[in-house]
Amino acid sequence: MAKRKAYLHIGPTQSGGDFLDSALAEHAPALEDAGLRHPAISAEEMFRAAIEIRRDHRAWGYERREVEGVWAGICRRAWKGKKNVVFSQDLLAGCTGAQVDLLLDGLHGFQVHVVVTGTEVPVAWAPVVKPERLHVIEVPDTDAEQAVWLAFGEIAGFDASALPLSPAWSAPRPEPTDVLAEVARLRAHNRVLEEQNAKLTRKKDKLKRKLAEAG
Repeated sequence: MAKRKAYLHIGPTQSGGDFLDSALAEHAPALEDAGLRHPAISAEEMFRAAIEIRRDHRAWGYERREVEGVWAGICRRAWKGKKNVVFSQDLLAGCTGAQVDLLLDGLHGFQVHVVVTGTEVPVAWAPVVKPERLHVIEVPDTDAEQAVWLAFGEIAGFDASALPLSPAWSAPRPEPTDVLAEVARLRAHNRVLEEQNAKLTRKKDKLKRKLAEAG
């Protein structure tokens, strides 16, 4: 019996395929009808799986408990049914050799095809994927996203021309330093609110005591 196939787009970041995880998540029902499963519930879940594998969740402002077991959960969904599966997360290009092994261990039994956009295959990935299962999509200067989408569909086996792209999927992801800055800002804002609330509580208690004494 032929193995099921797993098509994994790994990026790299800003190489022309950053939108793919969102596009695949939004078109998951149509892909399912076409015989291809997208096991990640959302692009955000796939992002958390990537930072779990890469162990850089803290750089993105996440706690370990928020990413623990995310990739395993996605893989369990991938194993359900008999369909080929498809994933995309551009941060995965930065995996080390050990992280690549950990990632692929979850797809044991699948025939894994790795898709790279706009560049050569990252060093850590090249030794563990057979050459005939490595796919490099060249990104043109014009209509880049549509070209990448169509090429990816051809590789994975679905008609991408029938699934429109949304401009919202192209929004750039903030860098880790930006995320940390925003987390710090929110925490500082929360501290201010907590202090203000504490002051109001003290004033309220003081007023209650005065009224009780006056009564």
